[in-house]
Amino acid sequence: MSTKSMSTKNETAKNDMTTDLALLALLAVLWGASYTFIKIGVETIPPVTFIAARTLIAGGILFAIIRWRGLTMPGDTASWRRFAFQACLNSVIPSP
Repeated sequence: MSTKSMSTKNETAKNDMTTDLALLALLAVLWGASYTFIKIGVETIPPVTFIAARTLIAGGILFAIIRWRGLTMPGDTASWRRFAFQACLNSVIPSP
């Protein structure tokens, strides 16, 4: 293995590590900030409205990412029935 190829691998590994750490820091900031926003939001907005707004915002962001990646939403009824069933299990039926 040549010295040039080893140095390229080391640089790539360092870039990957830098990217991973930056993404981890971004995740920590977003995750930590959500608790602050929840505390402020619950004091000023009714809880059901707050939950609905968070869900709509998250859905909008996910839909934008789907479109940006060139994907489409499923069009068949069976998929949407499964989505509705999962939504009921996750949202409607409270967890213990």
